[in-house]
Amino acid sequence: MRPTKTSNATRHNRIESSPKAARTLIAALLLAQALFTSCAWAASESTDPSANATTSASTSEVIQRAGKYYLYRNGTPLNATGYDDLEIETHDNFPDLAEGRLDSQYGLLDAKTGKVVLPFAYQSVKIDTLDSIGLIQVRKDDLVSFVQGDGRPAKSPSYDAIGDVDESGQVLAERDGKLFILTFSNGQLRGEDAAPRYRPSIVLPPGLRERATHPNGPLNGTYVASPYPDLKTAWDAWRKGQLLEPAQPAVVVKGDIAYVSFGILAGPQLPAMPNTLRACQSQQGLVLRDTSQARGCASTARPLFRFQREADGSLRCTDCDSGMPDKWLRLPAATQSLVGIGIGIAKPVNDTGALVRAVIPGAPAQLAGVKPGDRITSIDGQSTAAMSLEQITALIRGQPATTVKLGIERETKLLELSVERKAMVVEAD
Repeated sequence: MRPTKTSNATRHNRIESSPKAARTLIAALLLAQALFTSCAWAASESTDPSANATTSASTSEVIQRAGKYYLYRNGTPLNATGYDDLEIETHDNFPDLAEGRLDSQYGLLDAKTGKVVLPFAYQSVKIDTLDSIGLIQVRKDDLVSFVQGDGRPAKSPSYDAIGDVDESGQVLAERDGKLFILTFSNGQLRGEDAAPRYRPSIVLPPGLRERATHPNGPLNGTYVASPYPDLKTAWDAWRKGQLLEPAQPAVVVKGDIAYVSFGILAGPQLPAMPNTLRACQSQQGLVLRDTSQARGCASTARPLFRFQREADGSLRCTDCDSGMPDKWLRLPAATQSLVGIGIGIAKPVNDTGALVRAVIPGAPAQLAGVKPGDRITSIDGQSTAAMSLEQITALIRGQPATTVKLGIERETKLLELSVERKAMVVEAD
């Protein structure tokens, strides 16, 4: 759960983050994403201190006096320092914190005592990572690192830039011009691995994608915008604000269905459209239409997009909106090697455990007998009842050639399946 925030002043470059594409509440052990939104309430600007008080669940409040913000609890001031910005954030599993700004420096206070938890010496503080990975992301001297909830440094290197943490506890990071995938679990950095060469943005994970009625076609494959031929160029473009997500804009063609991520392009003003479109393939090119359009590929109405097939296998957009990249490069079919057991899981709201939404054909999970619809009730003997989705994912992950034991509930049966983790080469999408 993301923290509830109560903001009392305009933000001034306080958090370094990128806009996110929509995420769904599903974790795949190979690729995991989730959809979350946060709410903010703004206090009114009044000269009456009581009208300017923003109260958290802990009864602490922020009060404005003479253009500065002060932390109070039960009507008693907790600190004599007035801050240029002050915001209380509540968390399920951590003490409430107040994030403040003095001039251009940021720090943290204990919302109940007013004690300084993190000195006001940072260029930015990103506190929402506390709930996702158990650590707070900070920037100092133009380097990004992590601190624990009590302000102590975490055991992790510093990086030049870090992306957004997904709900499986993974995030892209750059250090000395190289990209890494960081994996966090239980407040610790568990792994730093070289990032894959390609990372096409596919908004919908496999378990939630509409399936093709006719899966074959001469243009089947994954295509990425030519200005971003690999993950590194997409990452650099994201840092410059040219992309809304550090991934490659992509068109994935699967028979008569195409999954698109044009929405991460920051430049063109594209009309609102679904992320899944009707794909009409031929040897000459590709036409994309709305899946709800009458007559489908037989329609005579103008399509949303029209691509011409080039001699090198790429697609050139001949009828597209202004600002859209005109050339889309075809990626190799196998582009990543990842360790996992090959399942996609979700955690239904107000439910316990994890629901298996998808099983990759030929993956270790399928060979061990795991099926879509199974409910994972335990992992290596630990009950999943009170675990978050990211905790479940982290426990199932591990080193190749090791085994994880899954407690499975299948209708009225209780099973225990041993699954060997394996490095698997997967398609770009």
